[in-house]
Amino acid sequence: MTRFSRSPGLAPRAERCRPLRALIVCWIFAAWLPIAGAGAQPPDPADSAPAATAPDLEAERAAVLAADLAYQRAAKGRDREAFHALLAADAMFFGSKLERGRIDYVASWGPLFEGKYNFRYRGEPLAATVARSADLAWSLGNVETSFTPPSTDETSVIANQYLTVWTKSEDGWKVTASASLVVHPELGSARDPRTGLMTAWPELADQIDAAIEIEWIPETTVRAASGELAYSLGEYRAEFRQAGVTRGGKGAFVTVWQKDGEGRWQLAAEGFTPPDIHAP
Repeated sequence: MTRFSRSPGLAPRAERCRPLRALIVCWIFAAWLPIAGAGAQPPDPADSAPAATAPDLEAERAAVLAADLAYQRAAKGRDREAFHALLAADAMFFGSKLERGRIDYVASWGPLFEGKYNFRYRGEPLAATVARSADLAWSLGNVETSFTPPSTDETSVIANQYLTVWTKSEDGWKVTASASLVVHPELGSARDPRTGLMTAWPELADQIDAAIEIEWIPETTVRAASGELAYSLGEYRAEFRQAGVTRGGKGAFVTVWQKDGEGRWQLAAEGFTPPDIHAP
């Protein structure tokens, strides 16, 4: 054992300082105790719980495509019950106008289910993208509709693409929003909103020299838990001014956003209702 000797001349002073030294030692010990004791705490049950299993994204993507195919088949087969079952309670349809809720969504498809004007529908999913958290997805595909107007025997056929936003529920993937695909890098009517407006609606087709203002007013933005996929819903207002005449209107939009490799949000796809353009 190592012993430390003290100088006799300092002994009396050291004896007087002993209480102070003891107090300092207590302070040091008290400060050190929580740190040293932290490692000795009993393990938190949450820490010992098994890590959550990452979603199987390929399986989820296949499930979204299967739900999309079921939706297309239900529409083609005029199966109202199966169609209704694939919709979320708050599903929105961006048709000639915005339809909110499952009841109004299905009602807007009435001519199809009733066979009015020999209305027919045929859709085919092309691709689906699923968030890493597997709670949000979107799909797109080709669609062809046909009908025979009452004033003629000639059948009109319209071919374009669709955009559908899906959310995961206890019963599987459900449609949250659906629209004609307007803006997309490769498909749809255009690569940007202005061209989309001019291409999708004949009233604007010749207004290449018009001044245009488009105001986007988001109502809701929903992000996937994983943070790299989102969609926005809201209203837009468009105004065209040409040769002293102003034409304007408003509509509703749904936009899908995805982050690129550098974490920046990019518009992946967009659909909107007609802008209800009118002359003053």
